[in-house]
Amino acid sequence: MSENETPDSGDPGPAGTVDADDQLPPVSPPTAGFLMQLFIVPMVIVIIIVMVCLMFNWLAHLGTRPEDLVDDLERLNPGSWQKALTIANYLCDPNQSELRQNQLMADRLAEVLDKQMEVGAMSDEQIQLRVYLCRALGVFEVDNGMPALITAASTQRDPKELEVRLAALEALATLADGVPDGKKLMRGNPKLIKTIDAAAREFDETGLEKQANAELRQRAAYALGVIGGEQCQDTLAKMTSDPEWAVRFNAATGLARNGDARGVDQLIAMLRPADLTGVDGQPLDPATSFSIVRNGLRAIMQLNDVNSTADLSALQVAVQQLVDKDPQGAIGVDAKVTLQALKARNVATLRRNAKQNVCCARAMKRSRCADWPVGEAA
Repeated sequence: MSENETPDSGDPGPAGTVDADDQLPPVSPPTAGFLMQLFIVPMVIVIIIVMVCLMFNWLAHLGTRPEDLVDDLERLNPGSWQKALTIANYLCDPNQSELRQNQLMADRLAEVLDKQMEVGAMSDEQIQLRVYLCRALGVFEVDNGMPALITAASTQRDPKELEVRLAALEALATLADGVPDGKKLMRGNPKLIKTIDAAAREFDETGLEKQANAELRQRAAYALGVIGGEQCQDTLAKMTSDPEWAVRFNAATGLARNGDARGVDQLIAMLRPADLTGVDGQPLDPATSFSIVRNGLRAIMQLNDVNSTADLSALQVAVQQLVDKDPQGAIGVDAKVTLQALKARNVATLRRNAKQNVCCARAMKRSRCADWPVGEAA
């Protein structure tokens, strides 16, 4: 073959070699059976699983309308506490706003709670029943259950009933937020304020009840912070000196929620949890420390938003220290946001003061001009 000739396309090439394409298996279009195994069968299995789950969910709720559960509660039995729990879960459902405004249901649940408080049974089932009744009544958007909750929050004939008191205090705080004008309504209820104030003064520095009473004061501080008002805030200010840091911190956050700066020192302490110890006397675990700092930053933001005149310079220094310590961490990022808000507050304060100074200067100038006798030049 000459140099200008090209090899024939059918030339098998050098002896003993095979084209690479000839080594591949033949390609054929997918069969219907293959497609069924690949797509249809798995899809059918998933549909069956979903349908079975939906069926069990439907069977679980079949015949458990809230009204039926309340009927069952009025016919008490050992499983009544589970029905109370189910009702509380129903009321917490965001889609059940109409149910949360059902005054008749609230009245019926309050009546069951009142009867249970009157009987005063101390079995575990009866205690749990009262706890879940309190939680259910706290989720309503009507105040019909308030008297029953006040009774539950102020009654303790046995250490077991502490759990009921805690649930009732928390329910009252939730109710204050959920009922229209609930906070104002509760501020005007002397019996309610007296009940929460009494819980805030429960002390027992010895024995097993020490920690239990600390939890009671902690819930009381939370409720007072939600309700707000001068009387509640004065109580919270006193609670910032409580021997338990959890009570002090709840009091400080309650004050901050209402724009009261009397808890600033405790807000700063919340940003330094390394100085704290747990019930066992050991340093706090990282998760608890993280939660305390984050709640402290949120409380500072609330105070900054509500009170535009308080001196928060000490808080700004403490937040700056957090940013410097861990600028890229989760806490550092939150601290940066808080620090920016505090700095913006300083700028706004300077502008406001400058504007006031200008207004005062103009007023003084007008006053001097007005003092000149008629006919004389200034």
